[in-house]
Amino acid sequence: MLASDQGLKFAIVVVSTSRSYSNDQVIPELSQWIVQQAKGEVVDALIVKDQINSIQEAIISLGEKSAQVILVSGGTGISPDDVTPEALKPLYSRSLPGFDEGMRRYSESKTPYALVSRGVSGIFQEKLVISLPGSPRGAVENINFLLPLLTHSVKKMAGDRTPCQKGHES
Repeated sequence: MLASDQGLKFAIVVVSTSRSYSNDQVIPELSQWIVQQAKGEVVDALIVKDQINSIQEAIISLGEKSAQVILVSGGTGISPDDVTPEALKPLYSRSLPGFDEGMRRYSESKTPYALVSRGVSGIFQEKLVISLPGSPRGAVENINFLLPLLTHSVKKMAGDRTPCQKGHES
C-alpha cells in the first residue's frame, strides 16, 4: 500500500432482499478492511432493498455527504431481483469499466462465477462508486485489488494534472 492511499472517506451500501444489520457481514468486513488496509474512515453504512429506487435514493443521499468512495455490495448477479447495475448506470457522469473488468479478471482466478458479475463502477457527483460482489469475502478481495487505484483516482477527479506514468504514484 502506498502512503498516499491513506485517509480516504468511504461509505458502504449493501444491496439485499434478505439482510438486516443484525445478520449482515459485509459492512463489518469492509469496515475492518477500510480501517486496517486502506487506512481510511467509514462515514456511513446502509442496507437497502434490491430495488432500483432504493439503491438510487441511497447513492443520491450519499452524494451529498463527505465520502469520497462509495462501495456498493450486492445485486450484481443475474437473478431477477439483481438490479444494482440498472440503478447505478443512470446516475453516473462517467463509467469506470476498467475497474469492473479488472475485478472480474482478478476474481476469475478464484471462481468461474466471477464472470457472471454485472458490476458497474463509475463517478457520481465527484465520488467513486464501486460495485462489488455481495459476499463479504468477494467484496473485500475485489476492493483490495483496486486499493492502489483509489487515491490516484480521487486525486484525478479533483483536478490533479500530474502525468500518469509507470512508477509515478500521484
